[in-house]
Amino acid sequence: MKSILLVLCFVLVIACDYQEKEKSEKNQAVSNNVENSILDVLLAKSDSSKIEHRPILHKVNVSDNDLLISQPDTSKYVILDYDVINPYPFGPNNPKFKSTTLNDEEINLLEVILKRSIKEYNTSIVEQYQKQYNVVLESSEEKSSIQINLSDYKRQLVPYTNENDEKEVWVNCFCGNNWGKYRNTLLFVFDGGKCHFNLIINLDKKAYYSLSVNGNA
Repeated sequence: MKSILLVLCFVLVIACDYQEKEKSEKNQAVSNNVENSILDVLLAKSDSSKIEHRPILHKVNVSDNDLLISQPDTSKYVILDYDVINPYPFGPNNPKFKSTTLNDEEINLLEVILKRSIKEYNTSIVEQYQKQYNVVLESSEEKSSIQINLSDYKRQLVPYTNENDEKEVWVNCFCGNNWGKYRNTLLFVFDGGKCHFNLIINLDKKAYYSLSVNGNA
């Protein structure tokens, strides 16, 4: 009788050990699956961070009449070469970007798009200001204090072709009466308020993007 009991106990111990082992293996499998799932998520996030985020392109309707009316003041702009070696402020060096030139028709088109972009900005900035400060700007004097008047600005134009072989121009604008050395050298200012702004104009798509107006220090 004792022998039978000992055998039964031995069988029960082995069965319990087997169940514990099986349970442990299942838990390990679940753990591995969870770890793999987390890893997949992390890798997915890592891959998504590599996705290039293109800026919003604002297209402008340009008529032949617009081009006839627009006659840029040649005293207000200068054309500078795109620096392939040191492409700042255009971002990392892109071997597909190439320096190019601008003819009179392209400068005319650029001026039309530039004026339209600032018209849209001026409308938007008044709306934002009124919403932020809960006020109403009624007079033109009040609005002009935060709006841009293009007639007060000089332009540095840097033309280049992008990776799609489209002609783009980085337009760097600043207020002031004197050109000084900036007929030959790009002007970089990190504050100065609305006296300094820049944007990129795509002449082939008749559009602009990355309009940036400086803040105040």
